[in-house]
Amino acid sequence: MDILNWLYIKRQQLIKTTPNNAQTDLVVLGAEVPFTKRDDGYQNYAMTLKDAVHAGCVANNTLETGVFDIYPYIVTPTLSKTCTRIVDTTPAKLNLQGWKVEGMILLDGSNTYSEYLGTVTIENYNTNLLGLPNLSWKVTGSVETPTILPGVEYFEPLGLFNSVIIGGSGDYAQFGFATFPTVVGDNFELDVVLFVGPAPFTSGSGNLEAIVSFQLETLIDENLNVTFTV
Repeated sequence: MDILNWLYIKRQQLIKTTPNNAQTDLVVLGAEVPFTKRDDGYQNYAMTLKDAVHAGCVANNTLETGVFDIYPYIVTPTLSKTCTRIVDTTPAKLNLQGWKVEGMILLDGSNTYSEYLGTVTIENYNTNLLGLPNLSWKVTGSVETPTILPGVEYFEPLGLFNSVIIGGSGDYAQFGFATFPTVVGDNFELDVVLFVGPAPFTSGSGNLEAIVSFQLETLIDENLNVTFTV
């Protein structure tokens, strides 16, 4: 790969904190092309700043998961890294990396039940040394409810009580997320479960209908390998 004259750029004070024009400014990248005869296996190319930033955003937010693949998931739950990271300034140096479980689930069963969303596995977790991790989860999402009007969908933020259909009529439900920890060999596992139930003031009976989109975010030691299975 060609070497840019970074020293010249620095000496000429051409290192900027804001772009001249994100639509036309170019950034130079190195593409891995080992099939060429170049010694280092990389070839220079350029992208506009706008396209480069967009490409990075898309790559960091792309979920490789099933859509309408496993009932009752509309988007099968999956685990991905977030951009949140904590650098520990104490002598312990316990740096934390953000992770999130996200997906979309169709609810059309009885009005009180639970749905398994998947298992987070923290590999080679030394429970004797560190103890069981007390993971705090931040939950965000939305609830989509079919209304009495054909073809109309109603959306609201996932909260303490949400509008749903129970027994064919509009009503209210509450949703709760829980994790159930277990130790399997050297691994620490957390089963993630969604609990579904009518609100305490709900009078309707029958099947509960709604679509819940969710994100559960937590922080885990960055040195630990984390996997997820459904």
